[in-house]
Amino acid sequence: MKLVVYIPKDHNIDNNISVFQANGHGTSTNQNNMMILQDTFTDATGSLVVYARMDSLAMNVVKKIGDPSSVALFPCGIAIVPDSFQDCNDNVFYGGSLVTIGLQMLVKPFQNKTHTIESAKNANGIIKGIINGIKTSLKCK
Repeated sequence: MKLVVYIPKDHNIDNNISVFQANGHGTSTNQNNMMILQDTFTDATGSLVVYARMDSLAMNVVKKIGDPSSVALFPCGIAIVPDSFQDCNDNVFYGGSLVTIGLQMLVKPFQNKTHTIESAKNANGIIKGIINGIKTSLKCK
């Protein structure tokens, strides 16, 4: 992925809006047209990353017309908040972090058992990918 647009929201470089585009090494035209709109925020209470996939054609429409209302976005996100407590005796913090993952998927309007199972498998695969990405970036097992 390559960074196309970077917009800082304040003095903290971790609080920004970015647009990324596939670098052209994908195996399909859809991968090469994919862009990711990402909003990040970090402060003392935790961190938040919200992102949505979109194709470059939709981004071009927004750039030319200036009206994003015709573009459907299905944002996903990750919230990381501290889960710690302070020991009053030795004034040391203990604990870790709570990670919450949220996603939205476009599901066809068919209401049958096979479709529901397929949607659940797709959601499970996406969540596994996010968790593996977090573990890899934090060098966890």
